[in-house]
Amino acid sequence: MTKKLYENNVYQFEFCADVVSCEPEEGGYGVVLTETAFAPEGGGQKADGGTLDGLPVGDVREENGQIRHILAAPLPVGKCVRGVLDAERRMRHLQHHTGEHILSGTLHRLFGAENVGFHLGHEVTLDTDIPLSAEELKRAEEEANLAVLRNLEVQILHPSAAELASMAVRSKIGVREGIRVVLIPGVDACVCCAPHLSHTGEVGVIKITDFMPYKGGTRIFIRCGRDAWRDYEEKQQILFRISRALSVPVMEADRGVERLMAEADALRGRLAVSEEALCRARLAALPETDVGLCLFYDGLDPRALRKYAELASSLSSFAAVFTPDGTGGHRYALAGRKRDMRALSARLHEKLGGRGGGNAVLAQGSVPAGEEEIRRVLFS
Repeated sequence: MTKKLYENNVYQFEFCADVVSCEPEEGGYGVVLTETAFAPEGGGQKADGGTLDGLPVGDVREENGQIRHILAAPLPVGKCVRGVLDAERRMRHLQHHTGEHILSGTLHRLFGAENVGFHLGHEVTLDTDIPLSAEELKRAEEEANLAVLRNLEVQILHPSAAELASMAVRSKIGVREGIRVVLIPGVDACVCCAPHLSHTGEVGVIKITDFMPYKGGTRIFIRCGRDAWRDYEEKQQILFRISRALSVPVMEADRGVERLMAEADALRGRLAVSEEALCRARLAALPETDVGLCLFYDGLDPRALRKYAELASSLSSFAAVFTPDGTGGHRYALAGRKRDMRALSARLHEKLGGRGGGNAVLAQGSVPAGEEEIRRVLFS
């Protein structure tokens, strides 16, 4: 079995060990060492990264007590090699996983929520088995950060099955001898195999960045430590840019956006009135016809396209209104009550390509074709 250095010291980022075996496997070569500071994936936490004798470690896997380091090139059996961990990656994992324990324990204590899923990847997510409100999550976040400030010791226990049965542990799946419990006094106790920080203060800060309903419960997005600080800095810079663009104080940026949206709504209303007047003026010059109308106008948005088509359809069996899409094709709206607009739209797509949909009296979509091709298909 590989000696797991990370179980006794999660802050050991360099080590030397002998190569026990090196075998080809998926992804390169699986190298087994006498001991290692590289932790494999487990408990929702990704594997460590780093190098062995300068070769990047692509993955770390554990099977039957042996830890295999996946490299792109082989290492000689018996060689003493130097391992160097990606310290920032390790600390990021430690902060997020320890922070997750604190928040999960707090949610369980306050609301009886069970953690049914945790993923530490590009985004860190925590899934609960019950719905949680914004107010409840705010309270839990505050309580969790108080636990960070108290700088509590994170204890690693190996209770017997009997001892575990009498402990208040969030998860007792597979109760057996030799199981590993991560205990944060007064905050959380949970069965977990992954490395953790030694004290809660090292988490720095726990921040819930978003949440959403998920499978009858709640999916919570979190950032801890350096990632939380970076997230704060990025959002602060966004807020600064908004406040400068709107010429308002930073703490009034939301009111500035609301004012801008109100002004935009008013402008859209006036524009709609002007567009309808222009539309009616254009259509007033058109003769009535039974064969259908095919009209082309620049600069129409989807709403204006639909309005033009609906008004023009009173002059003929149907009206097809097109506007250039900027790529050589056209967006369209079809309207009429004497022909099936779904069938006409399907004919356009069959002959010219494109996409869209609608019902028997109104359809909208786009086709990658020019005016001449469109007219030929509509009237052939």
